[in-house]
Amino acid sequence: AAACAFDAVRRRAEDAARSLGGGMELVEVDLVKEYWNDVFEDFLEGSFRFEAPNPDVFCNRNVKFGSFADRFPDAPLLATGHHARLDFGPGPDP
Repeated sequence: AAACAFDAVRRRAEDAARSLGGGMELVEVDLVKEYWNDVFEDFLEGSFRFEAPNPDVFCNRNVKFGSFADRFPDAPLLATGHHARLDFGPGPDP
C-alpha cells in the first residue's frame, strides 16, 4: 500500500510540474545518505543526551538548502515538495 501511495504522490508532483509550463519537469534526487549523516545522526545523538533536537531545522539547513540546492547551482527555481514561496519580483503578485 505504501508504494501505491508513493506512486500517487509522484504522479501529483509530475502533474504539478507540467501545469507550471515552460517545459518544467520533475527531477527526483536521492538524499538519503545526506539526511542520515547530517540530520538523523544528530537527532539520535541529541535524543540520547535527553535533548529534544528538532530534525526539521537540521534538514532545512543541511539538506534542503544545502545538499539539494548545491546539486542545482544554476536553477532559477527549486521546489522541495514541502512548501513553496513564490516570488514574482517587484510589483503586485498575480
